Amino acid sequence: MVRPTQLDMWDRDTLAQPMRASCGPEALTFSDRMVVARSRHHCTECEGEIETGDRVRARVELDPTDPDKRTVRTLYACAPCCAAMADRTVREEAL
Repeated sequence: MVRPTQLDMWDRDTLAQPMRASCGPEALTFSDRMVVARSRHHCTECEGEIETGDRVRARVELDPTDPDKRTVRTLYACAPCCAAMADRTVREEAL
């Protein structure tokens, strides 16, 4: 399924959920948005493959676990994981 590039309700619902692979609330988040993958990656949620051209969630954050290293990392969520995140948001709002 080809997704439009502008932010829509599905994207909003996806971005409302935390990523499991994140360093948590103490991590400094630089960006958290929906992007089109320019190269292959691994999904940090399910370890699945992300192909070039897939619309995915990308979160860039500073890892606070080792303050001496100051490691910046990008977490990617594949389309099926994004759909699960969006579905979770819709179910939570329905309660």
